[in-house]
Amino acid sequence: MVSRRCFYVIPREGTPHILVHRIESDVFDHLPGNKTIYLKWQQLEAGIEALSNGHSRIAMEYSPRKSNPYISKVDAGTIELVRSFGPEIAPSSDLIQSFEATWDDEQWQIHLEAATHTNAAFTTAWTLIAEQVRANGSVEETCVRDVIMDHFTKNKMTTYHPPIVGVGPHSGNPHYETGTGEKH
Repeated sequence: MVSRRCFYVIPREGTPHILVHRIESDVFDHLPGNKTIYLKWQQLEAGIEALSNGHSRIAMEYSPRKSNPYISKVDAGTIELVRSFGPEIAPSSDLIQSFEATWDDEQWQIHLEAATHTNAAFTTAWTLIAEQVRANGSVEETCVRDVIMDHFTKNKMTTYHPPIVGVGPHSGNPHYETGTGEKH
């Protein structure tokens, strides 16, 4: 976590270079390359100009018209500043895809298996809902959530958060916490 602007340029060929504030000068020491430390905003701008020199095109965490907000992390002012030194700014999405979001064959198979089990969880949940409504007239949200989680456990699946099961006014709330609603 950093609180000051930093720039890490990884050229197609050659040595990477980082521009970092003096307060956080050691935060990126684990990364390869040369380091320039700045303190004043004038040094920051001069450092960005130096990093931009010799590059006709620079990929940044930018998405035109913010079409992909997950990668769009650079503010417009920074893009304007870098452009003022000559380079064209390109979105980094293709680079991100190549380095962070590429699966090998084993990962693809794991994904397909997870998709099969996740899709089966829908059938499990809807079957429970139908049975409970026919037998009791309603079903608790937590009961449906629990049967989905049991299905995941049986199939050796993990999740960072239990599924959201919401009915009525809760059904469209992506931040609803299951179990704080009503029976339906």
